[in-house]
Amino acid sequence: MLLSLFSSCTQAQGKDEIDNGGDQTVNYPDTEQEEKEYTMITKDRGILIDYLGTIYQPALFNTSEQCTYSKIIKLEHNGENNGTLLATRETVGAGDNFYPVYRSKDNGETWKRIAVVMDDYNEDGKLGWQPFLYELPCDIGDMKEGTVILAGCSRNATGEFNKSMITMFKSTDCGKSWEGFATIATAGAIDYGVWEPFLIYEESTGRLYCFYSEDFQPSHSQQLVYKYTTDMVNWSEKKEAVSCSNSALRPGMISIAKLGNGQYFAVFEVVGITGNPIYSKTIDSLDDWGDVSKYGKLVKSTDNKVFGSSPWCAW
Repeated sequence: MLLSLFSSCTQAQGKDEIDNGGDQTVNYPDTEQEEKEYTMITKDRGILIDYLGTIYQPALFNTSEQCTYSKIIKLEHNGENNGTLLATRETVGAGDNFYPVYRSKDNGETWKRIAVVMDDYNEDGKLGWQPFLYELPCDIGDMKEGTVILAGCSRNATGEFNKSMITMFKSTDCGKSWEGFATIATAGAIDYGVWEPFLIYEESTGRLYCFYSEDFQPSHSQQLVYKYTTDMVNWSEKKEAVSCSNSALRPGMISIAKLGNGQYFAVFEVVGITGNPIYSKTIDSLDDWGDVSKYGKLVKSTDNKVFGSSPWCAW
């Protein structure tokens, strides 16, 4: 199997430095061990793209709408609907208060919008930021295998923006209709909020984990935290996954893949270092992150490129 990482990259200078375009040269910290260690990506193992299609495109000359933070899944636990692709995105500049859901039944060649998800769960809530799609691989509590979960960031719809919430919605008909069922975290607005949910199931414990970023703790500019559930109703207390020893740094946008050996490979950006470099951690359990103050390993290619911002990994 191939472990793939998707992110932007930039040419590194020297072994562990990068020129930021000015007089300053940035040393990338790596706290996994005293000696520098890296997660290496070989330059000769690229991904062959067989088909490049368009899911949605704003109207011509519409320069305000942004198609950002897109997510896509392939259904694998829905019987005759297996192979169906579902996608969503942010709606910045297009109302900024809903998630459109698109469907493809021909492996991405054509797409149709089949639903609009609005916040029917939080009083005075509106959606639009940082959606995440996930298909339950088995029954969890009363939710059946194949239920599609959409997690996202909801905010207060009226008055001054002063609230952010990690809220979840479910669909039992392959994305055609949706119902809110949980808000697992609530905080303030920009620089005081909760953002960027990521869902993953751990078979050995029967837990569905939700990882997310929070930036309202006085002791850290931002940290990566998580909660988990075994019944889709009751959620654990919040725990830390990555909380950098340098409190000014902002780890975020986590992505996690289960490897063939049963371990988990996590990648995340670290804002506050030039280029927002990507770091990785390999763990045995989603509930054991070791020393959370350590960044992990800097992700570099064998031809000395450093990856930066908005990573995604898959096994």
